[in-house]
Amino acid sequence: MNPEPLNPITLGENMSDDLISALTQEVKAEVVNNYLYERRLVEEQAKYVKELADYVAQLQEMLCKRFARIYDLLLKPEFINEFMLLMGLKEIPFNERIADGLEYRKDVRFIKVRGLTDRSKFKKLLLESYRKLHNSNNQYLETYKKLLEECEAVNYNLKTFEDSHDLLPP
Repeated sequence: MNPEPLNPITLGENMSDDLISALTQEVKAEVVNNYLYERRLVEEQAKYVKELADYVAQLQEMLCKRFARIYDLLLKPEFINEFMLLMGLKEIPFNERIADGLEYRKDVRFIKVRGLTDRSKFKKLLLESYRKLHNSNNQYLETYKKLLEECEAVNYNLKTFEDSHDLLPP
C-alpha cells in the first residue's frame, strides 16, 4: 500500500488553523494574567488602606487620651471651655467619650516635671501636656490626610479596574 500523498493546500490550512488556535490561547492566557495581576494590585492597595485606617484609629485614641489629660489638669468646665476658645475650637473634642469613664485617663504616660513651687510645676506640666497634644494632633492630621489620599487612589483604581474588565457595556 502506498500512502496517500499529502495535499499542500490541506496542510497549509491545518497549520494556519493551529497557529490561530495557539495565538487565541496565548491571548486568552494573557488576558487572564492581566486580570489577576490588576486584581491583586487593587486588593493589596485596599489592604494597605485598611492597615492605615487602623493606624489612624490608634492615633485618634492617643489624641483622645492627650485631651483627657488636659481636661484633668484644667478640672473645671469653664477652664476647659476657655482653653478650647484659645485653641480656636468651637466644641470640646472627645468630650462625650472622655466624660463616660475613666479608661481614657489610663495608659497615658506620667510626665515628670521639676519646679520650685507647685505653680511652676503645674505650669510646666500643662505646657508639656499641650506640647504632646500638639504633636499628636499634627501626626494624626498628617496620617489622616494620607489616608484620604490613599482612599481616593483606591477608589480610582477600582473604578478603572471595573471599567477595563466589565463584560457588560454601560
